[in-house]
Amino acid sequence: MPLTIISAVVIRLMFVLHTFISVWRVTDVLQESLYWLMLVSLIALVVEALVTVIKRKGEEWKWFCPSFFCYLSAVIPAVWLLEINRLDRLDELVTGNTTAAEQLSSLYGVEVPIVLSANQWVLAIEQSLLFLLIIARWLLPKGEITREQLSQLLFAYIGMASDIMELLYLFDEDKVVRDLVLRYAILGVWSLSLFQFCLVYTATKTRKPRPIFIPIRRSMRHSSRSQQGGSQRSRPSQASTDDNPTIITIGDNTSEVDPDDGCCSCETEIWAIGLIVLLQDGPFLTVRLFSIIKYSIFNYNIIFFTTKNVLVLLLQFYRLAVVLIETKKAQKEEEKRTEEVTHELIQKLHGKKKKRKDKENQAEKDTSVTENTPFTVSETLHVPDP
Repeated sequence: MPLTIISAVVIRLMFVLHTFISVWRVTDVLQESLYWLMLVSLIALVVEALVTVIKRKGEEWKWFCPSFFCYLSAVIPAVWLLEINRLDRLDELVTGNTTAAEQLSSLYGVEVPIVLSANQWVLAIEQSLLFLLIIARWLLPKGEITREQLSQLLFAYIGMASDIMELLYLFDEDKVVRDLVLRYAILGVWSLSLFQFCLVYTATKTRKPRPIFIPIRRSMRHSSRSQQGGSQRSRPSQASTDDNPTIITIGDNTSEVDPDDGCCSCETEIWAIGLIVLLQDGPFLTVRLFSIIKYSIFNYNIIFFTTKNVLVLLLQFYRLAVVLIETKKAQKEEEKRTEEVTHELIQKLHGKKKKRKDKENQAEKDTSVTENTPFTVSETLHVPDP
């Protein structure tokens, strides 16, 4: 069995195991076996695994990781239930020690030898979720992205995971815990930011050859054909009309910008910047500023990460402006180069036409000279004597 298929299957089994433990913990905390139905959401992950293994031979997609999406869709509801239960217990000041060690209940005689407090259980599930996403992206078959792009993606994931996990530390503030709207807003923003891991920001588009359209008259086409092989007849087609252009393809586009795409030539990087701003730094900054302004929460963590979000947003907008400016500049240079190549090709075609006319004129002169030269029968016919 290929290593790519083994890696794909093992990672998806890890997703299923983590989701199962999370739902198991939910049923223990809420004392309701009905929550086992949450495992039905894993059907989508199983279907995705079958498609990946059978049809794609274990290879991942280039721009999007459907396995991550299915896993997050299954495990996030369990994390919400655990976090809301923990916050309710803190808000209501339930009698009893929330730091008391707890263990998962026995399930058909199977026990997990892990003993943690209620808070530690929630924290462990949330942190292991992020670590599992990073490790899974590392071990999964890289598919159509290069190793360099994969390494860049992993470093980006680590930076995102640290900021995502830090957002939940707002729940350490009593004022935040008592605000139900802010509580659900933090959980919603946290959940939305996790879906960044489904996207591959470092993938790039494949450059394609660029066609150049050159208007060429029928006589010029006939000239070029006669130079290559005058005995071959050109087949009548729509392209032989005077007003239709000839299409000439110039190699691979080695420049950084494809002018055919206009401002969308760097769409990969632009989309990456936009998604990071919309899914993480923008919402995170909004939530933290709201907490600071409304509840006057000032501590080292919230000040540091708020400043970090502001700087990241400024740098992202600066990077966006640089990309657009460089794209426009490269587009103009490419258009200039294209005009030069087009002009050179037209000059060559005109040169061939001129050479052909010169040859025709020379042939006409030779014919006229031959016709005007006097000759006698004796000079042309030599009849032997009898």
